[in-house]
Amino acid sequence: METTEVKFSPVKLSLLMLLTLVFVIGGILIISVADDLRGEVIGWSSILFFGFGSLVFGFF
Repeated sequence: METTEVKFSPVKLSLLMLLTLVFVIGGILIISVADDLRGEVIGWSSILFFGFGSLVFGFF
């Protein structure tokens, strides 16, 4: 049986981490200007989803 190696690129992981942080900041900005519940839900969803992604990329 053949084994498959997956090599991680530190540059790609750093860019993905930066991108997730940009979306978290975007979620914070959406919450700060939101006038209704829909805007707050979108902002919090962005923070939770991409915040979890930044934690995952931080462990690699």
